[in-house]
Amino acid sequence: MTNLPSLSQTYNYLKYKLSKPSEILKYGPLMLSVNVTSRCNIKCDFCHVHSDNIGDFEYKHRVTPDLSYDLFEEFVDKFSDAVSISLIGSGEPLLNKDFFRMVEYSKKNKMLVSTSTNGINSSQHIKEILTSGIDVFEVSINGFDEESFYLNTRQPKEFFGRIVDFVKELVKQKKIYRSKTQIVLTSVIDRNNYIQTEATVFLAESLGVDKIAFQQFLPTPTRGYTPNERCMFTSDTEIVDYFKNLDLDKYAVGISLPQLLSANYRVCNSHFELMRIDGNGRVGGCSVMLLNNDDNGYFSENDVWNSDYFVEMRKGFLSGNPDNYLFPCKYCASSCGESIQD
Repeated sequence: MTNLPSLSQTYNYLKYKLSKPSEILKYGPLMLSVNVTSRCNIKCDFCHVHSDNIGDFEYKHRVTPDLSYDLFEEFVDKFSDAVSISLIGSGEPLLNKDFFRMVEYSKKNKMLVSTSTNGINSSQHIKEILTSGIDVFEVSINGFDEESFYLNTRQPKEFFGRIVDFVKELVKQKKIYRSKTQIVLTSVIDRNNYIQTEATVFLAESLGVDKIAFQQFLPTPTRGYTPNERCMFTSDTEIVDYFKNLDLDKYAVGISLPQLLSANYRVCNSHFELMRIDGNGRVGGCSVMLLNNDDNGYFSENDVWNSDYFVEMRKGFLSGNPDNYLFPCKYCASSCGESIQD
């Protein structure tokens, strides 16, 4: 599926591997993250952007127009030494009319391409999904049946059946097209629904996907969605024991369990490896929690990879002092997560 990296991509990667983390970097970003749209056709309860129940907060994504193809192409051209690109954003990527043109251009530039969908209205795109060169295609399942899907997302129960039907057809057509696209189910789990894990694994296996990836809940300051109410920690012995006692070896499907949050903070690699843009071309260094790019500058600026924004973020992580971390970073698996898988 993937092309061999170009000489410039290989050289950039070698510079990265030979460098120590610092405030000013001599290599370019390795990964690109593109917010292709802020629009979505559902409103999952836990979604920072579209939930009706999560209030405004400092780091919340600000709605932007769909990223234009011209702006996308300019961005990729400037950072063409990156080896991978994620076409996701803060909505349903397939709503952007130029989505598959973006995939095509990314592959032309020898990048690994990943994306995600909620699967609600994706069936008409199955052929393009499987033949466009997408390397990793994620489908958000967020439950193992109608009831669990509703409790987790607060979206109509009938959506679950539509997602399952889409995945079944996607897996079926993958064989027909002999596609190498990896099909991955994803599910957000927290301290309230973690006991659904094995049932969701069983569903993934029965659907014939390549992998099921569980994601730690991403908290906000809004009551009902705070870290202590929803996140899973290494200090939660009941939760740790549940995951440790799962017999996952009996399943053929790939399984990625969530990392649990701990007090062992480390340097988050994101601002040392990733460049993100929104629909206005503003930059960020995080595609998980720090989604408000309003004051971070534009990708077209000179040496934006070493701009004040990136330097300050790197400085905070390099200090080794969690007091210098922003609130979301203190509760993100990228900076304090610990694996519970052998």
